[in-house]
Amino acid sequence: MSILEVSRVVDVDLATAWRVVNDQAYFGELSPGLSRVEIVSGHGTEAIRRCWDKKGNHWDESCPVYLEGQRITFQIDPTTHPARQLIRRITGTHEVEAVRIGETRVAIRFDFQLRYGLLGWALTQLALRGVRTSAIAVVDGWQRRMLAEAGAASSQKLA
Repeated sequence: MSILEVSRVVDVDLATAWRVVNDQAYFGELSPGLSRVEIVSGHGTEAIRRCWDKKGNHWDESCPVYLEGQRITFQIDPTTHPARQLIRRITGTHEVEAVRIGETRVAIRFDFQLRYGLLGWALTQLALRGVRTSAIAVVDGWQRRMLAEAGAASSQKLA
């Protein structure tokens, strides 16, 4: 299995960070490889998320882990994914964790398990380059929005 994680500490409270990280439509806007993401049914561990790529292909993802205010994990349904012949298992986790008061660690993590042994491993290594770029773009976007929301909240308190 291959793992890729991008994280950073942002100067915002945990609630603000979670609100941003848990916004699935915003995730779809930020991720360079996606054109759209939406929850098509359910909530929490009953949620089904649908993702569309830039070519119009879509696939469904289930939510095996939902810890309110902490972590959400989606797992690709390989039977609906355009690369279904290659995927054994892929999960993506969005996570927040308080570091200190007013500081939160935000992270996005992908766990890949592809088929075809050494060939699958080699393809995973190639894919991880693009996924890393996407993950950095997502975390950058999360940070911008978190800081903007925190700044807006501070301005409202001062007014």
